Amino acid sequence: MWSWLTIGLSSLLFIYAAEKGDTKRTITFSVMTHGLLLAILLGSEGISDYQLWLSFGLVLFLISDVGHLSGRFGRASFVGYVIAQLVYSLGLWGQVQSHFVLWLPALLLCVAIVTFFLLLPRLDSFLLPVAIMGLSLVNVVCAAGEAWLYHSDGPSLQAFIGTLCLSVSAMMWGLDKYHFKKVRARYGISGSYYLSHALIVASAIAPNL
Repeated sequence: MWSWLTIGLSSLLFIYAAEKGDTKRTITFSVMTHGLLLAILLGSEGISDYQLWLSFGLVLFLISDVGHLSGRFGRASFVGYVIAQLVYSLGLWGQVQSHFVLWLPALLLCVAIVTFFLLLPRLDSFLLPVAIMGLSLVNVVCAAGEAWLYHSDGPSLQAFIGTLCLSVSAMMWGLDKYHFKKVRARYGISGSYYLSHALIVASAIAPNL
């Protein structure tokens, strides 16, 4: 319980530092929040393959986030985010042992997310990266959705909601960056981002609680 409260506090401090433009503290609290999630994930007994995949993904998200926040590794950070989502999806697909049944919702979601990003202004030179990010988000959401359909339990539902939060965070970031600037947008973007990771991590350790 205290671990989750600490993660929540660290996330709020991250948002506060980002709002104030304090890059050093923003990076510090990003590392702290990701690190606490990683510690919770690896702190349980009998670590599964699913937990190992998520741990690897968290490390990639951390590295990508630090690169993005530093403002010096924009392209590398983007690639890192996509690879991290792919790693998450590999862990989630590993929980599924059935045929893919969400092909139609996946197709519709893919079209919706990619279209959303493409309709944003100032994206003429970013069509390919936007399409890649959209497909990556659809992949991880579908993996979590399939796992939920297969297991039909609380932890898998948590993971599914977590991936939806990750997609919402990415779309809010796109709106804030390319459509309109809002000072308070950081609360929604970072809040949904860290909530997504918390839910996904919680889904992996739920059987050990």
